[in-house]
Amino acid sequence: DLVRGREVALECPPQMVQLDRMVCNVALDNAVTNAMRHGCQKDPQVKLSVEMTKQGLQDIHDETQGAVPKHDMTDESGECTTPVEVRFVVRNRANPNRPLKAPWSSRQPSKPLPNNGSRPTLSDGLGLQHISMAANTCGMCAQLWQQDAEVFFELSFNTTTTRERVLEPVQES
Repeated sequence: DLVRGREVALECPPQMVQLDRMVCNVALDNAVTNAMRHGCQKDPQVKLSVEMTKQGLQDIHDETQGAVPKHDMTDESGECTTPVEVRFVVRNRANPNRPLKAPWSSRQPSKPLPNNGSRPTLSDGLGLQHISMAANTCGMCAQLWQQDAEVFFELSFNTTTTRERVLEPVQES
């Protein structure tokens, strides 16, 4: 639903993970909306990618194999799960007339945005405040930064894989 009706490229691994759909939806909807609203107006080139990395290695070493990977865990239902870090990254072309003034993170204390002509009238930073509250409540980290002509938004958190369907099928009436 997040990219439906929007010109957004999507890259996503096939694995499913445990996540708070509401928090991810709030954060990513705001990020994609902001990328389209505040990015390069002629061609924002918005791209949403999902990256997943298995969590670390144990400190146990086998002389023949070296470091031994962390084993999958079994949850209360007996399902095998794997600890992973998930990163949602929204990338877009920056508006050359309105570069991002400074990096932002949900882990920094909230600062009011300057009330001057450096931002559009309808931009009050409320979306970033919502993202910050949601991410901090759920132990996630959200970050926003600009690198050259691209702006990046990242939402990252630790979780586990699952075999359950995360997305519910759309019911037709």
